[in-house]
Amino acid sequence: MQGKNIVWGALVALLATGTIASTAVAFRLNSRLKELESAQKKQIACLEAGSVPTPTKPSTEHHEMKVERVVYDGQNRLEIVLSEKPDMEVVASYVTAEPRPKTPLAFTSDECWDDELETYRPSLVVRGDFLHRTNTTLRIRRGFPVGGLTPATNVVVTALAKDFSYVFKRADLEPQVGFADDGRYLPPTGSRSLAVTSVNVGKIAADIRAVPPANIVSMLALEEGVYDKIRKVYYYEDDSFVTDLSSAAAEHTLVSPNRLNTEERLYLSVVPPTGVSSNGIFLVSVGNVDKGRDAIGEVWWDRNRWRHRVVCVTDLGLSVRRTAKGLHVWTTSLTQGTPVADVNVAVYSSANILVARGHADAHGWCTCETVGAGEPFAVVVSKDDGSDRSFLAIRPSMNVEESVWTSRGDDYLADDACTAFAWTERGIYRHEEKMFFQAILRNGRGIAPDPFPVELQLLKPSGDLYAHKTLAPDACGAVSDATFAVPADQPSGEWTFRLKTPGEKGVTLGARAVRIEEFAPPQIRVKVAPASGVAPV
Repeated sequence: MQGKNIVWGALVALLATGTIASTAVAFRLNSRLKELESAQKKQIACLEAGSVPTPTKPSTEHHEMKVERVVYDGQNRLEIVLSEKPDMEVVASYVTAEPRPKTPLAFTSDECWDDELETYRPSLVVRGDFLHRTNTTLRIRRGFPVGGLTPATNVVVTALAKDFSYVFKRADLEPQVGFADDGRYLPPTGSRSLAVTSVNVGKIAADIRAVPPANIVSMLALEEGVYDKIRKVYYYEDDSFVTDLSSAAAEHTLVSPNRLNTEERLYLSVVPPTGVSSNGIFLVSVGNVDKGRDAIGEVWWDRNRWRHRVVCVTDLGLSVRRTAKGLHVWTTSLTQGTPVADVNVAVYSSANILVARGHADAHGWCTCETVGAGEPFAVVVSKDDGSDRSFLAIRPSMNVEESVWTSRGDDYLADDACTAFAWTERGIYRHEEKMFFQAILRNGRGIAPDPFPVELQLLKPSGDLYAHKTLAPDACGAVSDATFAVPADQPSGEWTFRLKTPGEKGVTLGARAVRIEEFAPPQIRVKVAPASGVAPV
């Protein structure tokens, strides 16, 4: 009772001094004091009776594996909704399908929304190439365990109590037509064939339209996904818009073997419409005409709809490179491997605005002149007589790895200029370890220049000059050095070899970065001992 008197005395003192002015605060304190008083009474009663209050036991958690339901998409995916997360390490030993699918079952742990409970439930996704028109039984053996839980004093984990089975039948595949590959370039010689695929389709319409030069960029932008939407439908499935950018169609029909639920591959020869050059850029459209051309849809929600592909039949091969000096285009013959000189080069933005242009020289080389504002999107090249035309989209997926050039100076050289390809025998060294630097000098004609002195510099990670020396390349343009080493009192990090012409205003010919670190190379120790009783001969 003494503790109660102290607490009540403190409350009276606070109220008397005005420290607690809020009635709500006083009420909460009063409620808390009653709780404390009740607890004190229980403790005093226990002490007087000579007993100790029994602590409350923790509640027991029950986790039992049950199959709630199965959701089947009609083809190759089943989602089994479970009461607990499955043990994915042993799932293949408990879940099977009969008859066995063509490929092994694939399992994924996932979650499924439960409308009644308004929460997500754990699920097991099963995928397989099940047989069509055949009753398939999915079985889950009893004992299928719960994943991620270990039984304990207050945790009861129970595996699946009895076998579970689910019978389903895979439906036939929806009729569909498409292109077998993502490519869009064809050589002008040979069969000029474009691979087309079909499933459960007997006849395929194949229309070939020439794309006018003025619409090439817009057509390419549509196929590349540059435009978000056209007339509130997805552009690439809107036949009524895409075909408006091309000429009249040359109509063809392909007949498929049409084996049930089997993908067929057919080949369409890209023959242009009458009166159109055999080389150039074409729009190829394919569709299912088993029910006639009028049954082919035009928008994305139609299951039976046209599929389109921009195809370029050309002998003009393009290589495009962006440098600090601008955009460079090199045109070569795909069949001959020689430069093509008589071509005009035009660079457009995705809005079909001319950004740069030029004309190839005798080596097929063109440095484009900037004539408008905008981000380059497509390069269109056409022969002076209009007999051939090609294009190339400037996009990240078209980039080519050029790591071989990272040690060079300028991107492209005049005949009398010089650059160096520099390298070391490895990319990492320890302190005090000598580094072997090598370089090969070449001029704009690709041959070794007349020997001239060069300066080799070693730069710190901060970019400051640490050491340098003058070297003399040999008649083959080769130069090497193995005298530089970084002392232990210098910092670790990325150091740089730089090869340049001598003097304060010397031109950098090439560079090579190396790392100075403390490291232990991989080692393999092998102990060899002769068998007992074996003596050397």
